[in-house]
Amino acid sequence: MQTAHFQQVKGQSNMITGDNRPKWFNLPVNSYEDTLKDIRSFVPEFERRPFALTQPGNERTLMNKRLDTIVRKPFCDDQNYIPVGVVSKEYTLVPHMAVLDMATQALEKVRIAPEKVQAKLEVTEYGERMALSIYLPKKFSFDPGDNHPMKMRLECFNSVDGSTRFRALMGWFRVVCSNQWPGYWRYPFRCAASACWRSWVG
Repeated sequence: MQTAHFQQVKGQSNMITGDNRPKWFNLPVNSYEDTLKDIRSFVPEFERRPFALTQPGNERTLMNKRLDTIVRKPFCDDQNYIPVGVVSKEYTLVPHMAVLDMATQALEKVRIAPEKVQAKLEVTEYGERMALSIYLPKKFSFDPGDNHPMKMRLECFNSVDGSTRFRALMGWFRVVCSNQWPGYWRYPFRCAASACWRSWVG
């Protein structure tokens, strides 16, 4: 058995916006809940561009030979292209949508329909980082004998700016809170109200 600890915030429903949003590396986080099939509409897409600067007078553009810019494409109501990070030419961009697609394909291979699976998506304000929680059907839950079943989940973490590496964790997870504050707690976001820690038991 392995236990990993992450700082957390109290879970919230549907979409979280405004000044009270949790933070991930000091960036506001938006949260969405839907089926795995429908939640993809909340996943931003990105492209890679040269890291360049237009000189005064628009005479010429100079490009950095060693760096690229990661740009978020128009998304939902925001139709602007927004730079979200600078990476090396050797950096491998793993789009959030690719992570979602891989998770969906894995479930389909074991005959779990995406439209019947609940998911929670958390992304930073401009989409730099993503945390995706996929809740498998109840038949995959496990009761260790204390009448408190643990749900089988697939947890995926990703960034497009190199700030955090891609990770995928799968297992039976349970919340363990040091001060017994009830509720659902998230990782690795900072909680202003409590210093609780979530334990993942897998």
